[in-house]
Amino acid sequence: MVAESVLFAAGIALYLRATRARRTSGHVALWSLVGVLALAYASQPASPPPPSITVVAVMALVLTAVTLAWVTWIERTRAPREAA
Repeated sequence: MVAESVLFAAGIALYLRATRARRTSGHVALWSLVGVLALAYASQPASPPPPSITVVAVMALVLTAVTLAWVTWIERTRAPREAA
């Protein structure tokens, strides 16, 4: 769990170093996704097992679509930083 958390934080740091928010929605979009992913990861050990494989498959499809839409929103509200 520690290794995954370190990699998650490193990925956020790299993304923040490579991009900047164009407006306030760029901050809101990114940090809301980071918060939701962190909460989902932290709550995973305490969660009960899924009731069936069908539920796992449906949730995987739904959450993939939601995550892709969210990432698209983030990318539209952020811009690359200028090279130093």
